[in-house]
Amino acid sequence: MEKLTNKEWAKQILEQLRFLSNKEALIESWIKGTGVYSAGFDEEICVLFDSYNFEDSFLPIVETLAISDEFKSKLKVLIKAINDFESDGKSHEQIIQDPKWEMCMSIMKEVIILFEREQDCFTNAPCY
Repeated sequence: MEKLTNKEWAKQILEQLRFLSNKEALIESWIKGTGVYSAGFDEEICVLFDSYNFEDSFLPIVETLAISDEFKSKLKVLIKAINDFESDGKSHEQIIQDPKWEMCMSIMKEVIILFEREQDCFTNAPCY
């Protein structure tokens, strides 16, 4: 079995951020049940942080790459904002409408722009 490359890993994270930052996609998926299948907020955050190791593995690798300090800094701001967000007891609709989650989505959009600008920094080397 081939190992995932840093570039492929970064692409998966980018796609996850695109989904989580797209309010209309979240409404379609989580509330209307007509969009891309999603098990919901908690599962999507677990995919980002557990499956993709967004904080524990991806961030340390980003720190070693020739990527702008702006990107590194914004990534840390995003991770803190998501970690600080309280979803307990909230419905999907409440999460989507929560000003703190809207702030997370806004930061994600900024990270996506920086990510796309600097994606060539991610190599085809195995990510683990």
